[in-house]
Parts: sequence; structure tokens; C-alpha cells
Amino acid sequence: MPNYDTGAIRNLLTEVFPDADEIEFFADDYFKEVKFEPDMPLKKRAHVLTQYCAQNNQLDKLLAFLQKNHPAKYAEHSVLLTLDAPSIAPATSATSEPAVSQPPTRTPEPSPAAEPAATPQGQDVFISYSTKNLDFVQQLYQKLTSRGLSVWFDKQSIEGATQWRESIVTGIMNCKVFLLVLSPESAASDNVRKEIDLAEHHKKKIFPLMWREVRPLPPSIQYQLAGTQYISFDGTPSEENFNKVYHVVDKLLGGSGVAEAAAGEKAIQAPGVTDQPAASTAPTASSGRPRRGTAPEVGVIAAGIGVMSKVVDQIGGFTPAEKDANNEELKWLFVAADHFLKIRRGEVQRTVGVPVETPAEATTTQATKNAVLLSSVDDFSMQMIDSQIQSIIKQINIYMKNLAFELDKQAQLGGQAGSNIALKNSIDAQQKAIIERTQELANLMQQIYGVKVYAPEIVAEKLT
Repeated sequence: MPNYDTGAIRNLLTEVFPDADEIEFFADDYFKEVKFEPDMPLKKRAHVLTQYCAQNNQLDKLLAFLQKNHPAKYAEHSVLLTLDAPSIAPATSATSEPAVSQPPTRTPEPSPAAEPAATPQGQDVFISYSTKNLDFVQQLYQKLTSRGLSVWFDKQSIEGATQWRESIVTGIMNCKVFLLVLSPESAASDNVRKEIDLAEHHKKKIFPLMWREVRPLPPSIQYQLAGTQYISFDGTPSEENFNKVYHVVDKLLGGSGVAEAAAGEKAIQAPGVTDQPAASTAPTASSGRPRRGTAPEVGVIAAGIGVMSKVVDQIGGFTPAEKDANNEELKWLFVAADHFLKIRRGEVQRTVGVPVETPAEATTTQATKNAVLLSSVDDFSMQMIDSQIQSIIKQINIYMKNLAFELDKQAQLGGQAGSNIALKNSIDAQQKAIIERTQELANLMQQIYGVKVYAPEIVAEKLT
């Protein structure tokens, strides 16, 4: 056995897994004997897993899994993993990628005349776009690369159709900035939505360009990017805006966040997120006593974003318009639940309506566009429903973490995903469990607002 450097292996684990939960999911899949203490931080978990493998002669197995599932990161660290000559060859583009169901993929077309970019290993920028906007994206590519940035987008870098899926996934995972070209065409693209979700999962810096106005933004994109600044081109590829994009990207690469790098630009608005009301100066009998352990802890809006982007946007059988219609109802549902918890904390008066209008397809007992709590909902009922909402959201978020991990594996597997029945079944099971809890939440919101949304039932039926 090679003389492995356990410190280097531990560092590789902390780069491959973005948080403590994901390394636990990995260990549970492949090293079930490893046990982590509750609230153990990521670095400590990486140490425990590495030590277990070293003591049980399983470092070869651990590195083989990392090489197969995370080839790019493995290749970056491979020369450091042993104190002598490494025994496991670095991964290449021909020997990689496990993943699952429907990863982001486009029908390959002939490469344009521009000089092809390098393979997507450690590029500064990944451009996500619709092929219907290719002319603009080619100009954007030329403007950025002429200033010294390394940029990857699928039309420039794919050598053959056989590696299309793997290259897109690798390009996203290895980029530093995810540049999203928004237009009516890209907003309606299943592939672009999946690329956004993958970039968000891997905690990439996402910066949108509004090539042409999208009205309205699809709910999943609207809430994933809520509060994010963007540069609007209004359909005109102006030099001024290209310069703005370059300066923002340069700041992002220098370590700034999007808020700092794009200060002064317009931001994407999302009711219930970017229009937070001021807290009440004092709770009243009608608003409910302020309580701890509600929205900030349980992450209601985050759960809703996950249901839209990791369930509805991922499953087949819906047209883009049908996905958006279902997500409009889900948007209302989770914003309504979050609004209720704000009332419970005394941040909002109960006479204030939900900040999102009641969806057109929903049925309601109220004449107002923005539903308010029914007068029949008393303090005791509110206390009970508060606890139920928190329990439901907590369960959704637990399932969502598992689902995010499985979808990531699916994306990395690329074309092999379809033959991985176990992974497909696991994804289906997580999605069904999430939608079952979402149906429970919809029943609660009907009780307190008199509004019935049908999206959870429709999605549940599609998943059966």
C-alpha cells in the first residue's frame, strides 16, 4: 500500500464536501461503521473518516470513491495524497463521472468559428444560457476572454457529443463565477434551471445578466436569486454593459461577494424575501406573542425554494409553463407559511395580508387578492399550527439535504445515471416524501387562510 498523507486526504475531503451533513451522507453510503458526534464540524468529520480508513486499510477504497465521484478535485490533489509516488492515477475526462436522472444537457451543435476554450478545468467563468441566445453569448465570451479571463461555455469547449453532460457538470463544479444569461428562452429552459440548481448546491458565485427582460421570472429562479443584483442589457450588446460585467466578475474573482461587486445595480425582487416588513414595536393581542424557533430557524422560504427547484423543476412530464404554474402556487404556500410565523413572532399584524397574491388557479373564501388570517383562527389554534409548521419544514429540509446530495451524484454520473436504478429510486423516494409534507402544509394553510392550492396534489400524482 502506498504511504498516504492523511493530512492531504483530509484536506481533499473538506474541499469535496461543502458541509458536515454531506460528508455524513457519504460515510453512511460507503463507510457505515463510521459514526460522527452531533454538531461535529466538517474538518473534524473529515479527520474521523480519514483515521477510520487508515486504521482499517480502506484508504484505497476511500480515494477510489473520491476519484470516481469528484474527478476534478481529485486530480487537483492527487500529487499530494502520497508521501511517495501516488498509486492511483489522476482522473481524466475519459474515466469519470457518476450521476443520475436528467442532468443538464443540450443537443450538441457544430462549434462556432471562435477559438475553442480549454477543457473545463478550473475556468474563471461558466456561462449558463439558452442556445437561442448564442450570438450574444459569443460576443460576451470574446469580450471577457480578450481581457484575460478564462471562460467556459458548452459551444466553445465540447469536442464530441459523448462528453456533453460530463463537461457541463465539470464546468460548473470547477468554475469560480457562474454567469447566468437570462432571457425568456433561458428562463424556460429545463437545462438552465438545473444548471442554476447545481451551481447553487456547489455554492458558486452566481451573477445574472438580463439579456432580454423576463416578465415574470419563473418562481424557482425568482426565489433562488432573490436580492441578487444583475446587469440589464435590454437586448442591446453595449460596450458599457460588457465593461460593467467584466468589472463585476473581476471583483468576484478577487474575493468580493455579489452584493459588493455589483453595488448600485438593480436586484431581483421576490415578495416575502426582498420586502421584509419592519418588526412591530410591541406585540399585541391580535398579532400574537413573539416566539422563538420560528422562521429564521426552520427556513420556510429555503424549503419552498428547494421544493420548486429540486422537485418540480427536476421531474419530467411537465411543460415549462406547467412547472411555473405549479411553482406559483408553491411560492404562495411557503410565503404564506412564513408570513404566519412572522405574525406569531409579532413582526407582522394579523390583519396584514400575505405578501404574495393568491394564485389564480387556487380556490379561496376571501375576496381580497392578498389573503389574511381567518378571524376564526384563535391564539390556541395558532400555537398548535406554529408547532406543526415547524415540524413539517424541519422534515422537508432533512429530506432536501438527502435529495440535494443524490441529485448531485446524478448530475456527475451523466449518461450512466439512467442505469443506476438504486439512485433513481432513492431520488423518487425523497421527492415523494417532500411532496407528502408539502401536502400537509397546504392543508394547514387552507385552515388558516381559506385558500386551497392544488400544486402539491398535482405534483404528487406526477411522482406516482
